[in-house]
Amino acid sequence: MIRPFHLSYNLRYSLLHPWKIVSDFLNQGWWFLQRGWRGYADCDTWDIGSYLNEWLPEAIRKLESRKIGYPIQMSDLLYGKDFDFEKATPEQGDAMEAEWHRIMKAIADGFEAARIIEEEVLYPQHRDQEKRKLYHDLEKKVKDGMALFPEWYGALWD
Repeated sequence: MIRPFHLSYNLRYSLLHPWKIVSDFLNQGWWFLQRGWRGYADCDTWDIGSYLNEWLPEAIRKLESRKIGYPIQMSDLLYGKDFDFEKATPEQGDAMEAEWHRIMKAIADGFEAARIIEEEVLYPQHRDQEKRKLYHDLEKKVKDGMALFPEWYGALWD
């Protein structure tokens, strides 16, 4: 999520330091140009994990919504190495597609959970029992999604 330059500081600070608004505006413009030139800006490299958590879940969900197909490796996963695509039934194709969408959802949910942990400043030793439970639930999603990400990284295309 890109934050507007004028919301980076509280109102009092902005009124007492108006030059920060100008410099922030110029930085935002420069970073916009950098993203256009090379795909990322200097500020994105300050925390690459946060940067990926911001846009990658949405991108994977967009890919999933297109329902173009599934990677060929799905057949190995569900039916073994000797699977013959020429003899595949529609039900087998549907099962492979459903499994692929489950995997993409788990990856997107993992990155989304990492973003929530970061934004809510959750940690395992939190005093609040509900927040501690939320942390552990989200951490499981992060681990599940991140385990699938490198395995299926090369298949995230349409």
